[in-house]
Amino acid sequence: MNEPNGQDAQDGIAGMEITRSVAGTDVTLKVTSQTRSYLGTGLHVHASMAGGNSVTLVDPATTPANASRQQVEALFERVHLCACRTCGQPAFDPNYHDTNRAGQCERCFLRDLRAQLDAGQQAEKERFAKLDAEHKAKGFTHRVDAHIHPVGGGSDRAVSFYVQNASDAEIRRELKRQGSASPDDFKTVAL
Repeated sequence: MNEPNGQDAQDGIAGMEITRSVAGTDVTLKVTSQTRSYLGTGLHVHASMAGGNSVTLVDPATTPANASRQQVEALFERVHLCACRTCGQPAFDPNYHDTNRAGQCERCFLRDLRAQLDAGQQAEKERFAKLDAEHKAKGFTHRVDAHIHPVGGGSDRAVSFYVQNASDAEIRRELKRQGSASPDDFKTVAL
């Protein structure tokens, strides 16, 4: 266990880290600074195992200010593991934990996520290759890929459009016309 120190020592659990075996797998409970950021929603403790799988355990009846080591340790009773649905390695059981891993270990989850990302990027590359060819046949010389940063804030959005030998100044004017507060966030792709 890491001992609490300084200002954070007043709650008695700051910096606490405890590792135990759960169903034959080492699981570490850790009290972090984020634990304190959920005021009014109970005690939140980070649970993790080797390989990167992690979840947050919550004790709604206990606040960080009045939590004891025993209450943190009691959260081990809420840890439920299952075999990864892909490779059989330990994973947090999605029937008990709020997780987007769907019963997969971190390695398998990230491998599948990478495959989805690669497939999406390939589809996007093919889509732009087709659009680029169509616009080049119509006389356009460049594709502009940009991010519109709305004046006054809000969510940025990606845009692409085609131009004929446009200068950077002309592209900036177009991005301003589309409402971008930062019209320098673009790149041009020669067709």
